[in-house]
This record gives sequence, C-alpha cells and structure tokens, in this order.
Amino acid sequence: MTTTPNFGLNYPLGADAIAVPTDLQNLANDMDTNMATMNARSVSPILIAKNYDPTYVVEVVNTASTTTLISEAISGAQAGEIYELNFFGRYLNNSGASRTFTFTASLGASTLMTGTSAAFAISTVERGFTGSLRLHVDTTSSQLAICDINFTGVGIVANQPFQTMGLLSLQYGSASEDLSTSKNLVLTFAHAAANASLRLRLLGYTLVRLVA
Repeated sequence: MTTTPNFGLNYPLGADAIAVPTDLQNLANDMDTNMATMNARSVSPILIAKNYDPTYVVEVVNTASTTTLISEAISGAQAGEIYELNFFGRYLNNSGASRTFTFTASLGASTLMTGTSAAFAISTVERGFTGSLRLHVDTTSSQLAICDINFTGVGIVANQPFQTMGLLSLQYGSASEDLSTSKNLVLTFAHAAANASLRLRLLGYTLVRLVA
C-alpha cells in the first residue's frame, strides 16, 4: 500500500511520523473541497426586504386609482429558486355601500395575476388581511407564481376561528421575464370607488429568497 506522511494532522513528525494511507488522504481532501463548496453557497432562506409599521406602510384611501403597495427588486435570480412575499394589513369599508377592490401582481412588465373581490359589506370595524405570493424561477426566462390573500369576515368574535374570504386564492400566473437583469416584483391595489371611509392599510411585508 502506498503511504504518505502526516498531512496537517497533529501527529508527531520525523522518525515518529504516522503514515497515512493515500485513500484516506484523498477522502480528507475531498471532504475539504466539498465543505468549502458548501460554505461558499448562500444560506437558505435569505431575507431580501422587510418593512413594518403598526400604523401603516402604505395607505390607500379616498381614491379609486391603482396604488403600488409593494415594489421590490429581484436580482441575481437563478433557476430553481423561489421568492416568497408575505404581507398583511387592515381594510375598512364604512362608505355606505358594499364595495369591491382589485389586487394585481406583476414581475417586470408582465402581469402575473389580477383579481377583483366580491362586494364587501359595510362595517365600522376594520377587517384584517394576510397574503402570500410565491414566485418560482423555472429558468431565468420563465417564471411561475401563485398568490393567496385572505380577509377576515365581519363580526369576528375574539378567540373564535376566523371566517375568511379568499381572494386570488390558489390562482396561478406566469411570466417570461429575462431575470439576467433586475426586475421588480410589484403588488398593487385599487378600490372600486373613492370614499373617505373606504381604506386599505398595508402594515408590513417580508420578501425572502429560497436558494436552490
């Protein structure tokens, strides 16, 4: 068996050196190489963006114009990665009539999905809402997305299960954006009417990158 001397282990040198089999040395070298490769990789998940304000990050009130709630850059994307956008806030309709609203998600110049709610009844109490949008980078020129947004119902009792209304629930979208350059992931919102008592407040969001 071919042997080699001590290779960095804390064994005696000189006449008392311990000979190490070549196969074992190769195994150690391979492990060092693999560990270096693993350490060079990004840790999953990576927090890209975080924004939170207990009052509001963005408020949409007394306007029917489309308003950008979130716009975050997607850069350095690689095939197989997933970007997860989670957001939450409050909605109030005390405008005197049932109202609808529309959410739209887009990537770059491409609309991933858009959805208009059913009419929300009048209430003096704000509803809470949560949402999640997941963008899968199939390739750097092909992307898939799914979005789920839920609002609490009217008259929710404390400590009781939420009655929720799904919007854009399990809806899929796709895009063919060239992600070799930075593109923005955008979420917009629009009321169906302008009223001072018709209001949506985005309270916070996070965007994380799940590394392939």
